[in-house]
Amino acid sequence: MTNIPVCCPDPNAEPSSGESRIVRAAGRLTPTMRYDRLVNAFAEVAAAHPEAG
Repeated sequence: MTNIPVCCPDPNAEPSSGESRIVRAAGRLTPTMRYDRLVNAFAEVAAAHPEAG
């Protein structure tokens, strides 16, 4: 993952361990941000790993 600063300070967040079931995204809710791809990808992962739900 790459952090591209925009206009806010670095949040000093720790990298994910990969064990959380939380998916977070930030950005404008516009077609160019392609949140539809995120939702579809999450649906595929959730279907492949039902034990995580």
